[in-house]
Order: sequence, then C-alpha cells, then structure tokens
Amino acid sequence: MGQAERDLAQEPIWTLVLLFRGQQVGWGTDQGIGGFGEEPGIKSQLMNLIRSVRTVMRVPLIIVNSIAIVLLLLFG
Repeated sequence: MGQAERDLAQEPIWTLVLLFRGQQVGWGTDQGIGGFGEEPGIKSQLMNLIRSVRTVMRVPLIIVNSIAIVLLLLFG
C-alpha cells in the first residue's frame, strides 16, 4: 500500500465522502489555474465564500441546535 492509500485510510469516512462528492459534482477547489494578478472566477469565489461561512458558523450552529433539542425535550 502506497503513502496516498495509507493517508486515505486514516481519514474519517465522512471526510472522504465529502471530498469525493465535491470532486464528482465539480465543486473541488481550483488551485493554480489563474495567472499572477488575475481575479479568481465567480465559481471559485462563491465556493470560497460557502466554505468560509461553513467553517465560521459550525460552532454557533451546534450550540443553537443543542439548545433547540433540549427545549423540545423539555417542553415538547
């Protein structure tokens, strides 16, 4: 087994699913496509925005969902 296979074997399954799903849909990150000083395309800008928002909002969403679950369990 090569180094790449060993690295993939150590990743959690959900990371691999998201990685391969993103490549299948064509939402993988574009790296090194544009020249120096060129603006990135609209697709890469939107994907970077979505990725950033997901990263920043992960903890607040976990907290809000936890509070909602507790309230639903208490008050039905």
